[in-house]
Amino acid sequence: MCGIAVFKNVSTNELCEELKESWTMMDHRGTDSFGLLMVRSNGVVKMLKALNNEDLLRKLKSTYKDDEFELIVAHNRKASIGSINLNLAHPVRIGNTIVIHNGTNSSIMNIVTDVESDTQAIASVIDNRNNYFVKRYIDDWLLGSGVIIAYDVSRKKWLFWKDKTRPLVQSISDNYYYSEPVKLGQKYRIIENTKSLVEKKNFNNLFKKGKRFSVDDLLYPGCCNTCRRSMLIDYVEEIEVPKSKFKSKRNSMEYIYGYGPYDYYGYGGEDIYLDYEEICWECRVLGKNKKYKK
Repeated sequence: MCGIAVFKNVSTNELCEELKESWTMMDHRGTDSFGLLMVRSNGVVKMLKALNNEDLLRKLKSTYKDDEFELIVAHNRKASIGSINLNLAHPVRIGNTIVIHNGTNSSIMNIVTDVESDTQAIASVIDNRNNYFVKRYIDDWLLGSGVIIAYDVSRKKWLFWKDKTRPLVQSISDNYYYSEPVKLGQKYRIIENTKSLVEKKNFNNLFKKGKRFSVDDLLYPGCCNTCRRSMLIDYVEEIEVPKSKFKSKRNSMEYIYGYGPYDYYGYGGEDIYLDYEEICWECRVLGKNKKYKK
């Protein structure tokens, strides 16, 4: 899994602060590489990549010190297919298409040859989306890819894909987007799955927004092992959902993100709860009982 964050109309200094916060809260989503896709109001695109987040922030401050961008899509990578290098760091550009991707789609590697990662294959498919054959099968090929945000440099259009294997949420107060809630005391809205690849001139028209939910408290992420299991039990009791629906710890995301248990592992489903011994997602995000606070 990887992390995605989208910011709008921010200066370089504001962007650096936002990136520090989001990458700190989403560090469990990957620290193999970091990247930015930055688009000005006139459609001019800039990209930055680094294998270390501090290096990327230094590059950002030195190269674009007084700049302001209309839209910034940030990415932190946890390598699943392909090695760890700048070439495979996101954003990935093939032809006129720039892609930022959170997900794993190994099957698309059978469609596109001479690529090192599934993200490169996805970028190649999207870049050739107007080809008759590709247009006919592109939605089938992208199935299970997770979340894809792409930009067509020549047409100045945004493209978006989302399926059940990866989450994306909108922060209602500042209209930013994240792979998961990252800020204290804010209300969020889920971004719903797409039925096909969406292509729009205006970024704001890309998403179909679903139900709201609130994060009352982000609890201390370094909590003890004992509270993790009891936190899940308390959470299930609190929302009064039969415990039979939560036979495994990864299934309780249905209530928050609006989709069911992760039965998409064949498509690279996101193992949020399989890593919870380290990241304690329940206590950080889902918890409301004050006894778990540091």
